[in-house]
Amino acid sequence: MRKAFIDSSTRLLKCHGTVETNETGDIALLVPDGFNLEPGFWRWDGTQWVAHTPPPRTRRQRVQSAGEVLQALINVLAVRFGVSVNELLSEIEEQL
Repeated sequence: MRKAFIDSSTRLLKCHGTVETNETGDIALLVPDGFNLEPGFWRWDGTQWVAHTPPPRTRRQRVQSAGEVLQALINVLAVRFGVSVNELLSEIEEQL
């Protein structure tokens, strides 16, 4: 059997899998092996799963996500080319 982990305050599905525990405070619920609901889009109402439409992301959230992607890309490139992140950032700044 798998477990679904539910946020205790929002009752939203956070994740599911074969682990015993997730984050402190999460509610664990046994689910069948074929359970495949998408986290963040389903809410447990105490007896059944109810579809949930998350609110649209704000501009700040989109920008933050883009920043995180760029930081990850910089980290990968630094490793790939064998230079420090600071060296790579200096080269990028020179191009701007």
